[in-house]
Amino acid sequence: MEKYKNQVNLETFMNEFFTKDEIEALTGTKHPSKQKEWLQQNNYIFDVSYKGDVVLLRAHVHEKLSINNKGKNNEI
Repeated sequence: MEKYKNQVNLETFMNEFFTKDEIEALTGTKHPSKQKEWLQQNNYIFDVSYKGDVVLLRAHVHEKLSINNKGKNNEI
């Protein structure tokens, strides 16, 4: 049972971050250097892993997108 609890916690932790595919979809590029450039230009807060990959919190993206779209749903 303890092993299962740790697995659930790890899965929950991993879901907090965008996957490489999601970052590629958001930025439009596979290249980490171009991803960083796009994220900086669009004022996203991110980190970089030891391997040089972008680390992006899902909550930050959701918050940023909801702030950018606030009020736009009511426009005609």
